[in-house]
Amino acid sequence: MFKEHEESSVSSEPDAPEAAPPTCTGSSLDSSQRQAVALALRDRPLTVIHGPPGTGKTTTVVEVIIQHVKRAQRVLVCAPSNKAVDNVLEGVWKQTMKADCELDTDHVIRLGQLERINKDLRDFSLDAQLEKYFEKKEKEKKRTNLLLYRPYQREELVENAKVVLSTLTSVRSVCEDTSPFDLFVIDECGQATEAACWLAIPLAKKVMLVGDPCQLPPTILSQEAASRGLAVSLMERQMKLHGEGIVHMLDTQYRMHAMIQEWSSKNLYGGRLKAAPTVASRLLTQLPSVQSTSQTQPTLMLVDTAGCRLLESQDAKTKSYCNKGEANLVVCHVSSLVKAGVSTESIGVITPYKHQVGLIAGRLREANLNVEVNSVDGFQGREKEAILLSLVRSNPRRQVGFVGDRRRLNVAVTRARRHLYVVCDTSTVCQDRTIRSLVSHLRRNGELRETSGKLCPHGKACQVVEDDDDVDDLAFRLGATNLRRTRKPRKPRY
Repeated sequence: MFKEHEESSVSSEPDAPEAAPPTCTGSSLDSSQRQAVALALRDRPLTVIHGPPGTGKTTTVVEVIIQHVKRAQRVLVCAPSNKAVDNVLEGVWKQTMKADCELDTDHVIRLGQLERINKDLRDFSLDAQLEKYFEKKEKEKKRTNLLLYRPYQREELVENAKVVLSTLTSVRSVCEDTSPFDLFVIDECGQATEAACWLAIPLAKKVMLVGDPCQLPPTILSQEAASRGLAVSLMERQMKLHGEGIVHMLDTQYRMHAMIQEWSSKNLYGGRLKAAPTVASRLLTQLPSVQSTSQTQPTLMLVDTAGCRLLESQDAKTKSYCNKGEANLVVCHVSSLVKAGVSTESIGVITPYKHQVGLIAGRLREANLNVEVNSVDGFQGREKEAILLSLVRSNPRRQVGFVGDRRRLNVAVTRARRHLYVVCDTSTVCQDRTIRSLVSHLRRNGELRETSGKLCPHGKACQVVEDDDDVDDLAFRLGATNLRRTRKPRKPRY
């Protein structure tokens, strides 16, 4: 499909975008988002919108959809998950309510099983549209034999819709016999397998891929399939194949303090990602009822447990890892934040191993702290005011495992809006180059707290602390009193 594009539309130099179209909403898009919309409106087979964390990918996608509808063009929107599809649908409906745009529920159809659709959006489902149609015919006394024509009516409703939304795996069976769509948008394309994308690409005249290949890739369970390239998304492959000629990156993020985003910008986005002025200096202490304490003041905190023998352990059955000392340090810090007035809903704990997720969640429950704990995958697309990250690995062999995956680390770091707390054994995890760069960033720009490395609470050398009770006690002491500040953060450059 993209052959014509490769021959005629792609050059080594990026095209200068046309003047951005007027927006449909009262709020204005930033210049980068406007350029993305203008690029998507061009008559070209393929456009790629690269959206780093917090840059307003959904806002941009919604504007692209509305602009095409205003031009009497039909749009198909797909994503690898139901949640991502519903996010776009919700955005489309909210913005069209504010805009002069001829789009009502009859013109927007959400395909898929009803129970998998957000309950607040089920009026847009194909089943709901069919019921509405039958009720209308019932009033007109024309229901006779309508059930015989139900399959044809489904096709007619989809044919007449201006916007159709579906997961990638569900769309083809419903839409393959309808007229071609003018635009096919694949949201969160970086997480979709290329095979799933190609199921629906033939249904449209042009395609827009939206996502971030620097975040989580497609989930591929087969090692052989991954090694043969199935773990590479269509978006990533097209970006490598065509380069800047078809790609536009959204360059302004509206989520994180500037110091939180700086590491990701430098290491994953070529230094091009910047913080909007409205978020660049946001702090925990600016939230209502949050006190200024030694725990809430820093934007970045690194707790280094190197030399304390807070070693990892591995579950014999699942082979997953946990670290009891780090778990207790996390609980201590959560408790400190809550006591200072940070709400539990504003705090999230991320750790790469399921065993550690369960351990921390259990200890938070014991402390009556209702704080969400999840893996990196569980926090994709999410954000919290404060994020605590436990890297777990601490062993004499200095083995890091998959913890150093740059895309997963990018997701973990960029979930935080105002406060990022990282606890790790730097002597182990800094064997990985990506983690080493993050630790260096935290040391330069954040507050470093490390152990004295002398005595544990029982008078023993830290190097020989092995009993579980000793480890737990040491970790709690470290969280409360045994950590010393070794460096104050530098003032951020905005």
